Amino acid sequence: MASFLTIFSSCAPKKKVAKTEFLLSFANTESSSSLISVWALKDPLAGQEVEGNEQGESLLKFNLTPSSTSIKIPFGKWSFYVLEAIDGDWRALNIFCGKSEFVAIEDTEAIVDINITRNECLNKNLPYKKMLTEKGGTYFCPLGYERVPENSNLGVDAFCVMKFEAKNVSGAPRSQAAGTPWNVINIVDAKAKCNSLGNGYDLISNPEWMAISYEIEKTAANWSGATVGSGMLNRGHTDNSTASPLAVFDISDPYNGTGNNFGQPAGSGWEQKRTHTLSNGTVLWDIAGNVWEWIDWSLGGGLTSGPTSCVNAVTELPDVSCGALSAADYLPDNPSGQTASSYNSSYGLGTFFGGTGGTAYRGGCWGDNTEAGIFTLKLATGTTNTFSCVGFRCVYRP
Repeated sequence: MASFLTIFSSCAPKKKVAKTEFLLSFANTESSSSLISVWALKDPLAGQEVEGNEQGESLLKFNLTPSSTSIKIPFGKWSFYVLEAIDGDWRALNIFCGKSEFVAIEDTEAIVDINITRNECLNKNLPYKKMLTEKGGTYFCPLGYERVPENSNLGVDAFCVMKFEAKNVSGAPRSQAAGTPWNVINIVDAKAKCNSLGNGYDLISNPEWMAISYEIEKTAANWSGATVGSGMLNRGHTDNSTASPLAVFDISDPYNGTGNNFGQPAGSGWEQKRTHTLSNGTVLWDIAGNVWEWIDWSLGGGLTSGPTSCVNAVTELPDVSCGALSAADYLPDNPSGQTASSYNSSYGLGTFFGGTGGTAYRGGCWGDNTEAGIFTLKLATGTTNTFSCVGFRCVYRP
């Protein structure tokens, strides 16, 4: 089986310059050698899949042994490169552009597009950005963020969201598996931390959370019956066994740390699965369960809170009566046409809790059981409150 890594670099010079090159370090994950072919492509933004060297020229081939190695790839007249591993799996550990070293990337069995901008060539340790397309255009998701399709009904353009709950890495929010979620932080500071990452970064908004929830709800892989509306949606780490937030030590195990597995019945362990899949195949961790996540009520701009007039009690979603809320604020889409009055927490959807605080958080905590879910919403607290069971997640809007 072939594996691909595709690199698009605007670092490549407009004219050939001596001693300008990529330096890539690899680690072969198999016991045998793997043949690597490097192709240079003419048209990086055409959007077509890469097959062979139809769009460019071969630069070099080399055997990757079962140990770490490095290879230098010179900049030529192209700025788009494809690395193809034949009959082997491999990991690109680091890419140097000039003298700058970038963070490691993940294994891949498909094309992964990475943009390294000219400014990033001049600054060390800036993250890769995956090149993605939407409506024929191009935008970039930072490393650790995943693409969420647009939802025109919610007024939400395609955006990038943290794959994992935000982790505190030297005072900056990072989307990474390692570490427990950044908690005991109020919503004002959470939004400021997201904004501090740069232009386009923000705390996730309620419309964006709903866009993700609708994606999850309509994707069969998230349902215990393997069909949309059949059985229940998984809730993540919510059974209080372990009574604390979990890190992710093994991204290949969606039940990592919970002690549960796919073979258990829905409602008795299956629902503790920590990952959810979107319609585009994107996988997100802990979007429900583990810790609650602060939500900016409005999309863009300054921090806003939700309604303060809804009933201050746990309420099944179909039973919510609050004129200050619209269906698009909290209600599931019900794509399989279940009986609306019973389409509730028994389906793993979650619950609603109003209050006078108005500050929104969603998803659920490690011990919330059936009250947790992708549509769960609480509005009971204020902007200055902090809790051990509330964290946050940032988005990037191209």
